[in-house]
Amino acid sequence: GAFLLDLMLRICLARWLKSLSTGVTAVIVCRCLPRVKPGTYARCSTSALVAEYKIDLFEGVQKVMASSPFQSYWFYAMGVEIYPFLGNLDFGRMNDILPDAFAIAAGNSSGANSIGHSLDITQEAVVIRQTTLTEGCFVGNNAFVPPGVYQKDLMLGVATNPAQGSYGLYDDTSKRPLTVFGNPPVQIPRVVETAHKAQPTFLHFVFRIVFVELARGAARIPYYMV
Repeated sequence: GAFLLDLMLRICLARWLKSLSTGVTAVIVCRCLPRVKPGTYARCSTSALVAEYKIDLFEGVQKVMASSPFQSYWFYAMGVEIYPFLGNLDFGRMNDILPDAFAIAAGNSSGANSIGHSLDITQEAVVIRQTTLTEGCFVGNNAFVPPGVYQKDLMLGVATNPAQGSYGLYDDTSKRPLTVFGNPPVQIPRVVETAHKAQPTFLHFVFRIVFVELARGAARIPYYMV
């Protein structure tokens, strides 16, 4: 029993160190490369190539840091703007996101395999646009997130594509909570207001560090050892 427990802890530690080394390497490389601002660039320009490479690096970090309580800190280190503070994030994985052109409010969440769209690529040019998720946004699994500034308390349903409708983007901060679902998208009435959301306590954060990180390591333990 003691041997098996020791082996399991060693596997957890090895897996955690591998994730850490992958994240640190990606952060160092991303920080050493020049920052790419939104704009239009020639297809084979240095800025376009750097942007595509940073997207790959960011997807790699999301993969190894999925469900980690330190996810927001890794995002920030990669160049993502997080406001008003570095708080809890719960992002499954959002593909095709350039960290230099991505901003998100603390406390937001996303399902697995949602798709951002930082780059429009043609044979001649690469167009980079800013994406900003404000407070209280939730992005469902496989949802499409086109560039733009999203309104507060917005919920995008599973496999929803707001680009096909007028929902999602905003320039009026007084809009009420909004739920958009379907393809083509339709607006669903919000039954419960989300103005008073429960904020995790420090003990919740500690619990997540201890048990979630342990579970992330244990996920790689062969089933026949359990």
